[in-house]
Amino acid sequence: RSVESLSLSIIRVAEEHAMKENTGQVLVQAPVEIANYLLNEKRSALREIEQRHDAPIIIVADEQLHTPHYEVTRLRENELGEESGKPSYQRGTPRKLPVHALTKSQLNIPPAPAVTSIKPSQPAPVREEVTEPAPAPAPVAVAPVPASGVVGWLKRI
Repeated sequence: RSVESLSLSIIRVAEEHAMKENTGQVLVQAPVEIANYLLNEKRSALREIEQRHDAPIIIVADEQLHTPHYEVTRLRENELGEESGKPSYQRGTPRKLPVHALTKSQLNIPPAPAVTSIKPSQPAPVREEVTEPAPAPAPVAVAPVPASGVVGWLKRI
């Protein structure tokens, strides 16, 4: 939406709030370009609404709001205490400091296992120990006596 269209919409909403009973003040928080347009080009329309409904309209330019976002708040006459005493530049949305999120690797947190605990439906089966008989000693073979001479030499080759 254009600045003009959004400004006219804000003026209509502000007048609806000003028309209600016991309205002490109408607070409009809008982006800077919308607030400038309302205060400069639409000042006469705002003044007419204020005189017609006897409720002041406060326009606050808020740097944190971006087009098309805005807020129109109605303050009743009995709610005008401390909020109406503040200057308009302190009435914007509170500043939020940037929060830097640390990742798990920066915090040195080990990854958690996907499954932490599972209870089995029955205990694990017990294995029966089977004792095997000791192997019988191997028979001792008599070592053959090597043949000597030419025949023994050929067998060793």
